[in-house]
Amino acid sequence: KWSKATDVVHTYILARATERQGELVDVDTASPEGVQEAHLYITPKRRMGVGNHSYIYQAELELPRELLVKPKTCAICSCEGEAIAKEEEEDHVREIHEIKKQHAPYCEHLDDGVPRPKTAKVSVTAKLTMPRSRSENHEQHLSNEAWNYMNFPDSFFEHWNGYNIIRPCHDPVPVGAVVPQFYGYYRPEEKGKGFKSPILLLEHCGVQANMRSLTLEERRECWSLIERLHLGGFVHNSVYERNVLIQNGPVQWSPFRRSSLHPRFRLIDFGRCEEVDECGGNAYTEHDRTDRQFRLDFLHDKDHDYD
Repeated sequence: KWSKATDVVHTYILARATERQGELVDVDTASPEGVQEAHLYITPKRRMGVGNHSYIYQAELELPRELLVKPKTCAICSCEGEAIAKEEEEDHVREIHEIKKQHAPYCEHLDDGVPRPKTAKVSVTAKLTMPRSRSENHEQHLSNEAWNYMNFPDSFFEHWNGYNIIRPCHDPVPVGAVVPQFYGYYRPEEKGKGFKSPILLLEHCGVQANMRSLTLEERRECWSLIERLHLGGFVHNSVYERNVLIQNGPVQWSPFRRSSLHPRFRLIDFGRCEEVDECGGNAYTEHDRTDRQFRLDFLHDKDHDYD
């Protein structure tokens, strides 16, 4: 059980980014197509860490099955009823019927006797902000991070097999995802009395990396994530080893097969992240900090070419 205490239930609405940097608006819940509903289960017992602006929890997200599984088409059911159109050919008339897709529970023609639940639970990371103080607007910090996730290029989230050369490093590095998968930013429906934090949902990507325990190749892989962030048009502005996560890999394998022999890394904490300026000066400054944080020396190594 999560807890013996009485559950506290709040309703949250998914937010989306606007073209204006840092601005978010709630999605329209009055859509005639209806609104998909999910449930997030958070308990204080599963708090994983505390940052400068937020609390981090391991949570369970319960989703409708139709969001995770494609619907099936039954040819028999689709042919039942009146045709929506008819086409006359030389010796026969062809009837056109509407395709009827369905989710479980399936019709008698597709039912194979295997019970299928209507929902599925997945483990996620939930990031909640601290209450606003006189000196810090913690909620705005989390909102900025959400906006950045919504505007990152798709390549930041994609897992690729193989290796690539990320200059100025001459050695190949893996080209997995740069950041965790982003599952949305949610704001409380009712402000009411008392503080209710917005919620940022992310993929759970392991634990904080310790650069002193990593090999040179692994530290170069961590460095390559910052470089790929720059190549994608963003600077992190908070490069510390605590903002690099390490997990067993490869991530495309089942969790039961993953091993510490194949570590994978991801960048987190983008509340201060911003776009690379026109001259690239902020990215160059971050190069120097990354070298020091990741115990490398690319910027001062005469054997490397930076043209």
